[in-house]
Amino acid sequence: MPNNNDQDWNQVTWDLRGQSDKKKTNSQLLNDARRKGHGVTIDKKYGGGGNRQRQSGNLTKLDEETESHKLETVSVELRKLIQKHRIEAGIRSQKELATLCNYKVTVIRAYENGEAVPTPQVLRKIESVIRQKNPNFVPGTLTKARKRK
Repeated sequence: MPNNNDQDWNQVTWDLRGQSDKKKTNSQLLNDARRKGHGVTIDKKYGGGGNRQRQSGNLTKLDEETESHKLETVSVELRKLIQKHRIEAGIRSQKELATLCNYKVTVIRAYENGEAVPTPQVLRKIESVIRQKNPNFVPGTLTKARKRK
């Protein structure tokens, strides 16, 4: 018969109610202090604990500024020239011109409606596409119209 003297056969129970690894939250600590009768005062801070960023000084600079700024716009002449040369080149839609220039349709639409100002590089690209479709087109026509304004 084997020797079982090395083993402890007493019953073991685990009780986790008395052992708490969880830390109490601030509200729980305040409630415990109130229950025990301690005087508790709470000071609320304006905007405390929020995720707000400080407002930069740029907003105050904008408020203090009285000078009016005028946005750069496209001349009516340039808008009409883009449309005219596009149609003369056989490019019937803004979408077709946009795909040939590798731009979005909204970009070409904004240029033709005067909502955005095309850069000289964009105008050169549009001119090169129109030149491929219409050999009679004179390069530089659109960029000169932009400068005239």
